[in-house]
Amino acid sequence: MYELIAGEFRYNINGEGSARIVAYTGGEQKITIPDVINGRTVAGLSLDSFDENCPERIIVPASVTSITGGFNWTDIWEENRRVSTLATLSEIVVDENNEAYTTVDGILYDKAVTKLIYCPRGKKSDSVAIPDTVTEIGDQAFYCCSMIGNVTVPDSVTKLGWAVFSGCTSLETVRLSEKLEVIPDNSFSQCSSLVSVNIPASIKTIEAWAFDGCYSLNRIDIPKEVTDLPTYSYDGGETWEQMVFPVDDDFVLGCYSNSHGEQYAKDHNINYVLLDDGSDSDTDSDTSADIKTDTPDTPDDKPKAVCGDLDDDGLITANDALAILRSSIGMETFSPEQDKLADIDGDGSVTANDALAVLRYSVGIDDGIVGKEIMI
Repeated sequence: MYELIAGEFRYNINGEGSARIVAYTGGEQKITIPDVINGRTVAGLSLDSFDENCPERIIVPASVTSITGGFNWTDIWEENRRVSTLATLSEIVVDENNEAYTTVDGILYDKAVTKLIYCPRGKKSDSVAIPDTVTEIGDQAFYCCSMIGNVTVPDSVTKLGWAVFSGCTSLETVRLSEKLEVIPDNSFSQCSSLVSVNIPASIKTIEAWAFDGCYSLNRIDIPKEVTDLPTYSYDGGETWEQMVFPVDDDFVLGCYSNSHGEQYAKDHNINYVLLDDGSDSDTDSDTSADIKTDTPDTPDDKPKAVCGDLDDDGLITANDALAILRSSIGMETFSPEQDKLADIDGDGSVTANDALAVLRYSVGIDDGIVGKEIMI
């Protein structure tokens, strides 16, 4: 596991004696990964090698059989730094003789083009069309691809990874596969420009936070077959509403009479219209929702902030956890609003347990309300 140095590359030696690139210290914008380094075959590559010196283009040799990293959720430690550096990578090119991987339009796939693995964060495109040989799109495959406008997911795709489009802030429209059954958690969270997405009739489950933070999305129509829209609770006993859809008074849920969707809308006070009553307007209080109006002194009028984001930079990192820990031992004084953001377990005090919860979230372990919008 020791890092060895060969020019501008650092590498580890795997058990079988091959090399795995783990760091790059140069400054070139176009990098060719060597197939041999100090006499050892380069079989592995971590995209996190380019945290500090991220190029615009990476050329992968035929020898590489394992590519990891690139801001997969399980690898997060310094979330804000990693997003900003890897955002410059716009293209990956794989040698045509590589037996494990290939690329199409700069996006990384398995060799058979059945799984979309990784879209470079710096890719700029008005429209991304995924090949119709693809059956799976991996976890966070498009995470923080902030310069992609539209995506078409072909009907060959039967599985989406979690958080697959999360943080795609320029994404406006998405066409989903008609063969999907699940929209995983955080699939479109914080896609702030999203205005249109189809929910295919095949969908049965829409998981938590799937459309959280999609504040440009005014309406979603969900099929009658959807039977699972989760309600999130944490140990303090409080139920957090609107965890699937954006928290916005202008949002409307289209659903069917006596469906799970209608009951969900009623349970969580979401505006809705019935798709099987012949109109898009509210005609009867027993069969369609009354549109909410702004009234003084209601919770919706209170300011909102993100739980755990103590420095209000839009990210939750180890810095936030450190601030909470300092407060818990008297080294830092919080405002009443910050105290509420820092009291993760809801016990009325800021302790090391709260700091641990934020730190766990920063490395991809989400077991509480960290990262969720709350009223302060």
